[in-house]
Amino acid sequence: MAKSFKIFYDHFSPLSRSLLILFERNNVECEKISVALRKGEHLSEEFGDKINRFHKVPVIHDSDGFRLAESIAIFHYLGRRGIFEERWYPKNDIKKLSQIDEFMQWHHNSLAFSAASIFYNAWIKPIREINMLEHGMMRNVRDPLNYVDIDNSLDLLENTWLKENKFIVGEEPTFAEILASCTLMQVIGLRLFRLDEQKYQKVTKWLNATKSYFNPEFDELHKYIYKYGEKFNGKSPFEN
Repeated sequence: MAKSFKIFYDHFSPLSRSLLILFERNNVECEKISVALRKGEHLSEEFGDKINRFHKVPVIHDSDGFRLAESIAIFHYLGRRGIFEERWYPKNDIKKLSQIDEFMQWHHNSLAFSAASIFYNAWIKPIREINMLEHGMMRNVRDPLNYVDIDNSLDLLENTWLKENKFIVGEEPTFAEILASCTLMQVIGLRLFRLDEQKYQKVTKWLNATKSYFNPEFDELHKYIYKYGEKFNGKSPFEN
């Protein structure tokens, strides 16, 4: 398949990693352009004008100039274009696709929000303040995330989503697995959060099965998460 589009990503973005794993599983050929969020490359006026008006990743640029941000929107756009196999984008099974969509909508406001709050307070907030000063932006803006108890989300994942099934939507992994596992490994891999394996036995089994299923791509795309988890051992890199 020709490289018909570009994706702008960062390895520290779980949403970026989710799409890249899906691309690997579907042998999608595209131009991958790394954006160093830690350096504030996404905050420049040029990035906003030419790459993504929301100053975020992931974002794709199609060959005809069409631009699209937000991982779920990208998933649906490329799926409807037929870039993913039916196995990964079941466009002919509207109920299954809707179940995947249901989880993605829940994930965004629950598991992703709570995990992101942990990562944000330890890593992003200090970097953000430094980058805003360097780019001449106001420093005293309201923080977009506050700490949220991730256990509430894990309780629902354990007792609702995984109550009867091996995976989130049935007995086979879907994009829901990729999305949720990348979210959790952001904080587990950086050692910012320790999963209670006794309390969350189904989640633990599911996470291990998901990682195993998507390896070697999964570990390869999380290598920097593991590296910095080992280096800082759960501490913020900005702690004295």
